Amino acid sequence: MNHVATAIYLLEAIAFISSIIYYKRNRGKPFFYFMLFLGSVVFFENIGKYNRYPELFSFINNTPFQKNFWLFNIQLLISMVFYAIFFSLFINNQRSKRIIYSLVILFFSIASIVLFFDDNFFKGFSPFTLIAGSILVLISISIYYFELLKSEQLLSIWKSMVFYISVGAFVYHLCTTPLFLYSIFLKSQANPAFIETYKIVVYVSNLFLYLVYIFGFFTTQNQSLND
Repeated sequence: MNHVATAIYLLEAIAFISSIIYYKRNRGKPFFYFMLFLGSVVFFENIGKYNRYPELFSFINNTPFQKNFWLFNIQLLISMVFYAIFFSLFINNQRSKRIIYSLVILFFSIASIVLFFDDNFFKGFSPFTLIAGSILVLISISIYYFELLKSEQLLSIWKSMVFYISVGAFVYHLCTTPLFLYSIFLKSQANPAFIETYKIVVYVSNLFLYLVYIFGFFTTQNQSLND
């Protein structure tokens, strides 16, 4: 599976570079934020490799920071909050916006408290952030889709970069969330077959996510983000 992980890292970098090219042709604050978000993904992925060089970072050996879970728990929290806020920018209904903002504040507050008091911050991924965050993202995208169905933009949906972003994020979280639930509540970590399935689904979901982003960047280059 190492070659698949390498392919994902490469696609993340390509998606980020593609977002820069896209932004130069299609200005807009929402997309500027998305470009920064993809940049942060590449940043975290590279910084998170520090645990592969114990000799270089010997000063953190035998400390909670020896493993990189703490770093990716922070990135995971940022990612969930970002997606929810990003899609809220394309929702016109003020009541729906307020619902998403309220859920974001609630989620961020609880997730931060859980991370602060939970040993998983240093030992593994936070179950609450994974599950509640994924549900938050799915709710935000669903509200975006509901409003899209009632608008004229539906006729030219294939021109919208936001739509491609929503498809990638929706499918990714829809596929991975049940696995997170299954692994946490049924204690299936000791099941080799499940672990293999888990890895395959997560890898394929990541490949799909970034391939959709890259495809969207190149097929909607000459369209505005709001089309």
